[in-house]
Amino acid sequence: MFLGNWLVGHPEAVIWFERWLGDDKEWHQSVSLAEVRDDRLVIDDLRANAPRLSEAEDSVRKLGCRELSGVNQWNEP
Repeated sequence: MFLGNWLVGHPEAVIWFERWLGDDKEWHQSVSLAEVRDDRLVIDDLRANAPRLSEAEDSVRKLGCRELSGVNQWNEP
């Protein structure tokens, strides 16, 4: 999860990357974004033009974006 102003058009957004093993025994991944728009919290799944994890990591080094600690967890079937 990353917090900061590094994704064009989304100032001070929180963006998180997820990866999980589905019931189909295939790996799936998603990128989600949370930001405040017009005094409301908006959460979107980024499908088209989703940033890559490496872009977020570069932003931590170059732009002062902050990485928040990840969580490894299991979901019960």
